[in-house]
Amino acid sequence: RCGPGADRFIVSILSDGSGGPVGGESYQSVYDGALIVTVAGAANLDEGRALLTAAAATPSTRMARLGLVSRDYGMFERAEAPQYFEPVTLA
Repeated sequence: RCGPGADRFIVSILSDGSGGPVGGESYQSVYDGALIVTVAGAANLDEGRALLTAAAATPSTRMARLGLVSRDYGMFERAEAPQYFEPVTLA
């Protein structure tokens, strides 16, 4: 994982029947079992572009996207979540 403040990228690849040319997590479509979406992180823009190039060279690839992650947070790890209120300190 990249450090705070550094640009972070994500690649998503939609393909026919395989996980595609990159590592990451693959998911089968709920609507069409023959479609797979693979989601992988890229450490920087050049790595993301290289993953897109590899995906484009794979015949099973239908679509590939590269996105910039502006915030990365989940239900419990909230450091990058938008803050609308002052933090509350519990006594």
